[in-house]
Amino acid sequence: MRNMMKFQVIFLLFFGMVACYDKDENYEYKPKTELSVILNGLKESYISLEDTLYIDPEIMVSNSEHELKYEWSIFMAYDKDKVPKVVPVTVIGEGKVLRYPVTEKPNSYTVMLRVVNKNTAQEVCAHVDIKVKNKLSEGFYVMKEVEGNSDLDLHFLDGEKLENLLYRKNGVRLAGAPNSCSVLLKYSYIDTATAAFVPTTALALATKEDFHIVDVADLGTIYSHKNMFYGEVPRGEESLFACFHLYGTSYFSDKGTYFCFYDLIWGDGGSGKFPVKTAINGGCKPNINICSDGSNVFFFDELNGRFLCIDANGGLHDYPDQEDVTENGIRHSLLFLGNIGGKQMAILRDASDAEKLWLYELELVVEDPWWGGTMANPGNPITKISEISSEKLRKAECFCSNETSARILYFVMEGQVYAYDIDNETETRLTLDGLGDGEEIRFIRHRYWTGALDPKENFDCLVVGTQAGNNYKICMYDLIGGMTNGNVTRLFTGKGRAVGLQFVTLGFEVTSAVQGDYPVSY
Repeated sequence: MRNMMKFQVIFLLFFGMVACYDKDENYEYKPKTELSVILNGLKESYISLEDTLYIDPEIMVSNSEHELKYEWSIFMAYDKDKVPKVVPVTVIGEGKVLRYPVTEKPNSYTVMLRVVNKNTAQEVCAHVDIKVKNKLSEGFYVMKEVEGNSDLDLHFLDGEKLENLLYRKNGVRLAGAPNSCSVLLKYSYIDTATAAFVPTTALALATKEDFHIVDVADLGTIYSHKNMFYGEVPRGEESLFACFHLYGTSYFSDKGTYFCFYDLIWGDGGSGKFPVKTAINGGCKPNINICSDGSNVFFFDELNGRFLCIDANGGLHDYPDQEDVTENGIRHSLLFLGNIGGKQMAILRDASDAEKLWLYELELVVEDPWWGGTMANPGNPITKISEISSEKLRKAECFCSNETSARILYFVMEGQVYAYDIDNETETRLTLDGLGDGEEIRFIRHRYWTGALDPKENFDCLVVGTQAGNNYKICMYDLIGGMTNGNVTRLFTGKGRAVGLQFVTLGFEVTSAVQGDYPVSY
């Protein structure tokens, strides 16, 4: 058996089918027999380095006079709307029965059996999709600060957890206190061992002193700030976050933005490295708050006081000045920017009066008149500016918005969580279980996943993170219509100062965020 012998083979996938055919040329004519293959007994998922792939296929041949040749292979599965040019394939067996210890990295794969009747040259293929998992491929990642540096905990769906994963992996933590942890639903890089493009789920970890993109498959660093650029490494910048686009990834620092392009929708990988800084008239200094529709990313430029857009292809755009509305040169400071009930909104503190807040209602995404669907708004994105009258909201310490089902803003004031109705301008104090005395609320988030086929695996929750000494607690509360009954759905605890929580799963697709299945907020 040529176990684990790797080679490159061109596959054209039409409607998710792998084509096999009869080879009639250059053979002496013989009557062909009926040959068919059925693959039985496969599980939906396998644990890498633990499980063995066992398949005893059902082979049906109408003529008893035959001699069959078998070849098993495994390759990374692609969405049925993709047409990859080159697919790395591994031959894993040449006998009728397959016993293969699974060693692949977590991802979706296709297992294929090719059967050839040597007497007639008839050839039939059967294939099935499986998922390969490990203990790192699904769960809730918590980025935290430990003694001034950054690390990760992973909380599993069954309640178990793994702590200090970066320290376990590398013997050191990431330098600097954490700024953000974001999920790159599908990120592409080049495997140096095989020179092949690798699509994977990655975590982008930004700290005060460094930036790392790590592969969820093994938490190995794909790139750090010192080697993720083409050409000279930018100096003197603080990493803020990275954000997934439909056709690549944007990286943001306090000095500007960068974009790396790849198109995994059609199977076109990329190196994952960033070229020169994206240019725009007047330069820019991004605020750490962003919002996205999963394809375009919007942020506030503190240098020039304006909202900017990075489109799906990496183009950086500003908005032209309009009558009656100040587009550029906004002097107020941004506190929050996010999606809310299908629109976008921003909260800014007045430049002259620190007790005065302004609510900017935005229309950053509009219907596409040419191709259907949506696109980044090319015109004036500011639809309404109003002074916030709520006394509690004016004293808020942190914010998040409901991105899916209601025009509700959540905020924290004096240790209490409130829901603010944008249209009615009313706030409701939320009674939340699980929050104890002496716990400081450090962050709130809206976290959801609606892309699983089994509805029991989906969730839509308000997340509240608290701190008591060196212990963090994160409570998740189910939302219905933007409100919650206050019962704790999931509870995570650990050591260190948590700054955020992100969910990962093998169910991510390139379009998961575009379809609204996953939040793009940090």
